[in-house]
Amino acid sequence: MCIRDRYQRRVRGTCDDPMDKEDIQKQLNGQVADQVERLRAAFNTGMTRSYSYRIAQLQAFQLMMKDNCDRWTEALHKDLRKNKFESYNMEVNPVEHEIQWHLDQLAAQMEPVALAMDPIEHPVISMTGHGKAALYRDPLGVCLVIGAWNYPLHLTLLPVVGAIAAGNTVCIKTPSPKYSPATASLIAELAPKYLENVEVVEGGAEGTTAVLQPRFDHIFFTGGSFVGKLVAEAAARHLTPTVLELGGKSPVIVDRSASLSVTAKRLMWGKMTNAGQTCVAADHVYVHADVADQFVQACEQAVREFYGDSPQDSQDLARIINGRAWDKLSQVVEDGRGFIAFGGDMDKSDLYIAPTLMNFGGNVKAFEASLAMKDEIFGPILPVVQYTDLEKDVISKISSQEKPLAMYIFTNDFSVSEKLLRETTAGHCVVNDILLQFCAPLPFGGIGNSGMGSYHREWSYKTFTHEKGVLKRHVYGEIPARFPPYNVKWKNFLVSALTYPFSHRVVRLVKLVLLFVFLKYTPAYSVLAPIAKSLLLSAASFL
Repeated sequence: MCIRDRYQRRVRGTCDDPMDKEDIQKQLNGQVADQVERLRAAFNTGMTRSYSYRIAQLQAFQLMMKDNCDRWTEALHKDLRKNKFESYNMEVNPVEHEIQWHLDQLAAQMEPVALAMDPIEHPVISMTGHGKAALYRDPLGVCLVIGAWNYPLHLTLLPVVGAIAAGNTVCIKTPSPKYSPATASLIAELAPKYLENVEVVEGGAEGTTAVLQPRFDHIFFTGGSFVGKLVAEAAARHLTPTVLELGGKSPVIVDRSASLSVTAKRLMWGKMTNAGQTCVAADHVYVHADVADQFVQACEQAVREFYGDSPQDSQDLARIINGRAWDKLSQVVEDGRGFIAFGGDMDKSDLYIAPTLMNFGGNVKAFEASLAMKDEIFGPILPVVQYTDLEKDVISKISSQEKPLAMYIFTNDFSVSEKLLRETTAGHCVVNDILLQFCAPLPFGGIGNSGMGSYHREWSYKTFTHEKGVLKRHVYGEIPARFPPYNVKWKNFLVSALTYPFSHRVVRLVKLVLLFVFLKYTPAYSVLAPIAKSLLLSAASFL
């Protein structure tokens, strides 16, 4: 029996023999080791470094997305019952935009970045033969990208774009076939057909275990914090740099000055996209007590406008990924059923949970003790609690918890948004909208328990390259104080003067003195003085 057949038995739950599982793991480990060796051999030839090679790969990537657009959206519908509009705009289109940005900017990104080196601020350099400083961005080598099941196309392929543009070879670990089998299988089929020096590894936990054995030059992981810690631990064995895109409980603050109708529509759209299975989805809401009732009513109205009176019949509402996730979410619903303002309907046979809002009112204790506030919800359930004091009821609570991946602020009061932005920390923040940070020219990434590192556009290129500092020197202008023997007073004095850490204020003063000396005691003075005098007299007469 081949390894794929035996692996499929395990996925279906018909493989119970521990020895059989161990054998599968060993074979997967060997398979991945061979794949990594092929990628490293290809990278070591230097072929992936050239501009022409990178452009060709990006164009092939672009063709893969375009030629198979319908197949991508069909696979996403099979896995998560995403409608075609959502599948394209939330999964396919972001990857297309990332490819196009790198196609447009690759030449500029590959150019060395010159760094200013003021001779007055760097006298040691300037008096020992001036030079030039620059940053060269080198590809890292063999990169591992581990995708996630909730956006199995977007979160798997978008970082691959940056890795290829940066000149690396790439190993893709697809999302688990227990969660998004159709999309994972399609990535495994198409990526090797269109892309060179890209290897694909399929599988669930055994696949992840296999890819964490060999040494990579960079690991990019998207998923939960538990597996993220295992990835970081495995990377540490080889001192491999790692980007972790995790999640967390992203709070929403609705101020009393917020436009409630707009807020409710944007918030419920963002929350219910992909049935709430989004790492940057709103997790819970703090709403000002003065507008709390109107806000809840506006949210209910928005859901009814989006999905009708029977959301289960709507073609625009996705489903929970599998029975295990449904069971966990159903416990959250039952635990908070006494606080449900709308929603609460569930159907396990359809993996359906209705858009649900739990209104805890001013009962902060019940809100904090609920299952909804224990872990990241990752479903179409939104707990809401009222606040009156922004500092005490919101900022202190957010600051005392793990740093979230995102924070959303709805207000028309600039002072409120600035206070929250300056006194709290999150991976990124959005004022008066939700999710659209994906579309903005911003770095995307978490902090603390919500992740480390960032990507998208130029930040992807920086993530998958090493900034190599380069100093180019001339061979003239040497001073003997640099070399031994050092027990000479004039050498000690000169070196002390050149290496003293003067402040920028002193440096600016020195520049002004030198400018004055230059103008006063060189022929430039006789030329520039009459012009300056004329300009000053003209300005005085005008005033």
